Amino acid sequence: MHSALFVAIVPDEKWVTNSPASRPLWYAFTDIVDACIVKYNSVQRLSDSVWLVDISKAIPFLACLISTAEYQKIAYKILPLADEPQWLPVGSDPDTTLDPSART
Repeated sequence: MHSALFVAIVPDEKWVTNSPASRPLWYAFTDIVDACIVKYNSVQRLSDSVWLVDISKAIPFLACLISTAEYQKIAYKILPLADEPQWLPVGSDPDTTLDPSART
């Protein structure tokens, strides 16, 4: 496995704020993750709740994501990627990048 896409499921507002006196659980999760990510330049944060992790260089960061999500009770999904992700240029047509033999 080359990398993994980690997607945290952002809870709805009613669940996020567990009491007026305490910090919302989501922000506690992101604070911890933000503190971990500074150690790894092989991690890309694609959005507020999505990270692309190069497994060969940043498996401890994936462990941080998983353990923090479990502790804060944040649901998540992981998509393993066997090969290095291939990013398409903006405005490109994905049909033109497929191998002709792969088309149906």
